[in-house]
Amino acid sequence: MPIKLFRKLFFAHNKADDNGLSIEKDSVLLNHTIKYGESPKSISEEKQESSKTNLTEIGNIDSICPYCSVGITKKPLRKSKCKNCGQYIYVRTRPIDRQRVLVTLNQASEIDVQWTNSPRSYIYDHIEPKEIEIAKNEYFKKKGVELSDTDAKWYFLNRKLLEHSKNADWGLYRNTRLSMGSVLEHDHRNIEKALHTYLEVCYIDINGPRNLGGLSDPELLEKFPPFSSEESFLAPSVVTKISELSGMLHLKYNDIKTIFMEVSGTLFRNLKLPITPIQAWEQFEKAYNAEPSNALGRSSDVVEG
Repeated sequence: MPIKLFRKLFFAHNKADDNGLSIEKDSVLLNHTIKYGESPKSISEEKQESSKTNLTEIGNIDSICPYCSVGITKKPLRKSKCKNCGQYIYVRTRPIDRQRVLVTLNQASEIDVQWTNSPRSYIYDHIEPKEIEIAKNEYFKKKGVELSDTDAKWYFLNRKLLEHSKNADWGLYRNTRLSMGSVLEHDHRNIEKALHTYLEVCYIDINGPRNLGGLSDPELLEKFPPFSSEESFLAPSVVTKISELSGMLHLKYNDIKTIFMEVSGTLFRNLKLPITPIQAWEQFEKAYNAEPSNALGRSSDVVEG
């Protein structure tokens, strides 16, 4: 993959200026496979039951107005007015079981607070403290600016991304994007960007990234291309995280599809990937719909008032 082509894509998303890094970040989520050099446990497998003690089953799972308790013919997928009482019904994903529920305005606010306060699993960013210090010192020598830990991580990962791209190590590139997503998600102001990055990681996974270690011989590249549909896969933990963040952001099913097509379209054009965004969406859609809170199927999201 030509390095100039990658740089064009890379610098369109990641910017630095004389005042330090402007964290216009991306996101990462990891189902760590040994195949791509990841440690086996990036997300804790232990379930913390105590984390649910402050969560409650708010709202109606069934098609019932949360105000007047009258049945609704078609369950809304977004904010909608009840025909019986005229009150606005809100739709939320509650964190206790990730069910889509119908709620009042006050209940919607309660769920938003629960999402903010409830403990969540994060992807380990795979950055050692000594690497953060090295990045800080390096940047200070170049710019005379002291980076925060978050900016130092971002600076470190940017360099790794370029290195993996230059060597055509696309599996490691994918891992680095995953780690960048972890950094974004920990910065609560960048949840939406984290979601975009996780969707990007899914698209890369579906295309079957390989590590070529700098291989450039045309004949060998024909036999061992940088991406192979035969090695296509989807990490369940990444899909679960996308579902979780979608609930926090109150995104509708079609919103997820729109974002997926946008991020995958850019990668498809710039990296000349073998699987088109439309083909990849069909594969991702099955995994996404398998999540308990996402069993909505395709929907036009048109809701009658």
